[in-house]
Amino acid sequence: MWIPASFGGDPAAGRPHTFLELLSLSFNNLSATGLGDIVPLTPPARVLVMLEQFAGVAYIAVVVSRLVGMTIVRYRGKGTS
Repeated sequence: MWIPASFGGDPAAGRPHTFLELLSLSFNNLSATGLGDIVPLTPPARVLVMLEQFAGVAYIAVVVSRLVGMTIVRYRGKGTS
């Protein structure tokens, strides 16, 4: 909405992308599975997609490290009693 025609690749060119189409693009970026059917065309859109991909990978890293930390704490707690 801020910068029209920032994303392309849709077969029905000329119409704005729906919320569901952009949500699908967002999910693909956050899960690091690829861009899918919609691609960023302008530099601000590319920066947004890169930041979202980084946030998705960082989120997974934080979740995995938290789970590993909880496992280590639980293991150490059982060994001392």
